[in-house]
Amino acid sequence: MKKFLSLLLVLIWAISLSACGDLANPPINNESISDTTDGEKPTTDNEATSDTTDDENPPIEPNPVSDFEYEINSIQTGIWIKKYVGSSEHVVIPSHIENLPVVSLRGVPDENYPSSVDEGVFEGSNVKTVIIPETVLVIGFTCFHDCQSLTSVTFTANSALAFVKGRAFQNCTALEQIDFSSTKLQEIELFAFNGCTKLKEITFSSTLEKIGEKAFYECPSLLEVDFPDSLIEVEGGAFAYCTSIEKVWVPARMNLIALEEAIFYGVPNLKTIEFKEGRESIMGYGLFNTNVNIEMIIPASVKKLSPLPFFFNPPSIVTITFLGNAPEIVEDKDVSWLENAIIYYDPETVGWETFAWKDKCEVKPIPQK
Repeated sequence: MKKFLSLLLVLIWAISLSACGDLANPPINNESISDTTDGEKPTTDNEATSDTTDDENPPIEPNPVSDFEYEINSIQTGIWIKKYVGSSEHVVIPSHIENLPVVSLRGVPDENYPSSVDEGVFEGSNVKTVIIPETVLVIGFTCFHDCQSLTSVTFTANSALAFVKGRAFQNCTALEQIDFSSTKLQEIELFAFNGCTKLKEITFSSTLEKIGEKAFYECPSLLEVDFPDSLIEVEGGAFAYCTSIEKVWVPARMNLIALEEAIFYGVPNLKTIEFKEGRESIMGYGLFNTNVNIEMIIPASVKKLSPLPFFFNPPSIVTITFLGNAPEIVEDKDVSWLENAIIYYDPETVGWETFAWKDKCEVKPIPQK
């Protein structure tokens, strides 16, 4: 009997040791560790790393109201932001402050002339990205002036933006593209993008009506300009010294007069000027001034043509392709560039036997492909 009890105690002791060993060394399974490779240490939520940086993933939540100096407008219907005083390089402007919509990035008023701006909202700051809410109607004078680190400005969907004031983006030397297509932009004022040396691409709104004097002056990286059909007026020098521009599309309603300085001047890489269908006359003064070889495409809708919008200086060779009947030539001055011009026309169109320029330059059918 004593032997039996001793054997039983030994067996119980052995079983208890085995159970303790299992608790100290739990089995390895898919639920107990993270899946790792190459001996890498698994990361926890707090330790997780990413290949992306803050610059690549700017915040989407609005900055705190304390990041802005602001005031309620005079009719108590909206907020004017005067100055960004935050430290973040990535800014999301709130759409509402004190339950009122943010309607203007106005800037700091001049003490002596309150209707004028002394300093832009972000002027001279180190901001890199800015998201502007749909409530904003106006980007104020010098708003982003000299923001040389600014690379991105984004407008939210259904933006109410209507006006970009003078010098708003002047000398934003890191900005490469800007897209106004989601806005209701009507006017870009003088010098607005002057000196944006890396600006390659701009997409205009379908509501744009006016581009001010020298608005894109000295933007040497800009490659193409496709004006919207809504555009009516472009002032002198607006695209002067945009030395990389290769092609320009001119809409039907655009006024072609620039009395003081050509709209396109100092554009040595310009190759093609295409007038959009719907324009009935090409008349004006000082639209283009260049001495490089140019191809112009004239739509079938054009009935009248003047040489005065074009200052094509020797040794420029001008090729003009007419897609419709021979137009009436008005204001037919003696222009030197006609001597080196080549005019192509559709052989199925009419009026070329009596075309006013047929004895001043080479006029011939479009070559068959």
